[in-house]
Amino acid sequence: MSEIQKPLAQASSVAGIKQGGASHWWGQRLSAIVLAPLMLWFIFSALGLVGADHSAFVIWLSFPVNALLMALMVITLFFHSQQGMKVIVEDYIQNVAVKLKTLMMLKVFAYIGVISSLLAIFLLHFRS
Repeated sequence: MSEIQKPLAQASSVAGIKQGGASHWWGQRLSAIVLAPLMLWFIFSALGLVGADHSAFVIWLSFPVNALLMALMVITLFFHSQQGMKVIVEDYIQNVAVKLKTLMMLKVFAYIGVISSLLAIFLLHFRS
């Protein structure tokens, strides 16, 4: 291996970048495709709930289709945002230690966000 290739090989193995960008690219695009109709559903549903009280929202969320779509939206939204932030961190943070810690914190935040959101959705869903 030449001296020019060594830094490139080392850089590509940092922070899990070695897997290749195609799967990340497809994941980002597919999650965007899934999010588009889910966000339209959410916006129109939220507009229908404008001015409603908490109990009306709980009743709305008690329908299995609404709870399922809300859960799917939350999972996809956190996945999509974590993937996007990962690209930003990998592109703009040069310090390897800071990059690895930031990527780890992003993943932890995404997992905590998904778990707490799903817990809230299903607690409200089964509450009514």
